[in-house]
Amino acid sequence: MRIPAGFHISDHSLSFSDGKWTNSNKRDHVLKLKKNLYGLKQAGSNWFCTLREGLLTHRFMQSKINPCLFLRKDVIFVVYIDDCLLFMCKPETLDKLISSLQQEFMLTDEGDVSTFLGLDVRCNERGHLELMQPGLIRKIIEECGLESK
Repeated sequence: MRIPAGFHISDHSLSFSDGKWTNSNKRDHVLKLKKNLYGLKQAGSNWFCTLREGLLTHRFMQSKINPCLFLRKDVIFVVYIDDCLLFMCKPETLDKLISSLQQEFMLTDEGDVSTFLGLDVRCNERGHLELMQPGLIRKIIEECGLESK
């Protein structure tokens, strides 16, 4: 936020820059924001840059193909707006990483993921992740008239 031209702040009060104010005509003023800081168009970009810098300091590499994908030797980190998914093989590594990131960011650990952005996420018996979109599949079946009768 910038103070409008012609004003300055001294002793925690707002006054004209030309110094024509005197104690007898000095008044308190309030600046009104036309837009909430959280609602600024660049707020999401600023958040992502902050997160990106934090992940890079934790030795993640940002994907050149998808900038919301960060990789480290043992971790896959996916970002969608303000939701993040972490994939890794060792739970103890996950706990260390989350506690380290919580020192920099306000994170909540929601535990294992079962759905994310309309995807069903499951881990099969061999430890492989399965991503499914049953809602989309149902929609395609209905639109194409492929329902079994």
